[in-house]
Amino acid sequence: MFALPFLTENWLNEISKHTTLKGSPHFLKYSPDPDIFVVPYTQLDKSEDIFKHTSFIVADESQYLKNLDAKRTQKFHSMFYKYPPRYFMALSGTPLKNRIPEIYSMLLLWDKFGVKPAITEKYKSFYTFCCRFTNVVQGRFGMVYGGMKNVEELRAYIRPNSINHKASVLDLPELSETNVVVSYKENVELERAFNEFTGAKFSAEITVKVQSATAKAAFTGNYVSEAIDAGEGPVVVFSDHRKPISMLELELSKYRVRSITGETPMPKRQEFVDMLNNNQLDVLLCTYGAASTGINLTASNLMVLNDSPWTVSDLEQAKKRSHRIGQKRPCRIVHVIGSSVDDLILKTLEAKMRVISEVMK
Repeated sequence: MFALPFLTENWLNEISKHTTLKGSPHFLKYSPDPDIFVVPYTQLDKSEDIFKHTSFIVADESQYLKNLDAKRTQKFHSMFYKYPPRYFMALSGTPLKNRIPEIYSMLLLWDKFGVKPAITEKYKSFYTFCCRFTNVVQGRFGMVYGGMKNVEELRAYIRPNSINHKASVLDLPELSETNVVVSYKENVELERAFNEFTGAKFSAEITVKVQSATAKAAFTGNYVSEAIDAGEGPVVVFSDHRKPISMLELELSKYRVRSITGETPMPKRQEFVDMLNNNQLDVLLCTYGAASTGINLTASNLMVLNDSPWTVSDLEQAKKRSHRIGQKRPCRIVHVIGSSVDDLILKTLEAKMRVISEVMK
């Protein structure tokens, strides 16, 4: 099994909990003659023997193999082609993270595995695939592949080889999403961010996005504080940026609070998740990049999104941290809206989600 580095211990725990098999992390022989190796993607370069001698390969969070230009993806494909397994399973809550072209990498793996219909029978290159299933235009920095077309044909390649687990998950509690608006006109920092955005070029959007997210932190902190005092805790908060997380940690310091960002060591991330699920935290603050995949936060049924990421799958994965199997209570997700930057991001994500839903349904 190949997984993200911070999820290897998670998988080993689940293996020991639900089976009698012996699992070990790659190169660390915790048990003699292990039945399962759990290998971080970061060790792909050292894993040729795993491919060579294993009959069943599992790629967890397989959307991280979507970029055919990435060394990780190229290495996985290379060894997969050299030592095709007898069985192969790709696990993903978001097989399409953002755009149609991202599914081509997985279709190539299925093709090599021998499934039918084979994508390379008609579309032997990434470019021919994109020309068939997306709208291809010449952009300032190269070709841009947007939108979708010939959806039924694309589904014909995906459906026979995939299982949509959502269709069988019938016992999830209700999920509601609401927007809470903090007007930029009543906030000097948000007003400045808004004015910069309305007069800025696209290249300035990232800077303004950070400013908008940071300016909302105080409001988000007050909202979370009131929720905890009203007995709605523990609360999970997400942001796309580290600065708002740092500010929120100060704003909410009177509560039991921890943060998971890219700077948080891997063992600490799992420790903080366990603390939340064992009712030892009131607030868990997270960045999307560090905590939107692979962790279970079902002890919380209130998630507050201080701001949103640009990638639709990161947003959808974050929502699934609490609204998932094991959750017993109705879940509420609150989007904090502060300026037209937020509206732009949400509308962009909604449009991307419509494309992805159309293809994967």
